[in-house]
Amino acid sequence: MKVRSLKIEMTGDFFRRKTCPKIRLQGQWLAKLGFPAGGRVVVVPGPSGEITLRAEGGAS
Repeated sequence: MKVRSLKIEMTGDFFRRKTCPKIRLQGQWLAKLGFPAGGRVVVVPGPSGEITLRAEGGAS
């Protein structure tokens, strides 16, 4: 699987200046890696701004 570069988007209430960063992952490549639609993902924080994603199970 190839390395991917994603843009960190901003979401929230721009008028009230209550925003936060958002990373959106989508594509068939997620299913191929074991992240099916409807499943859950565990996000594990790591050192130096790294995060690890782990599939938690199948579709509900």
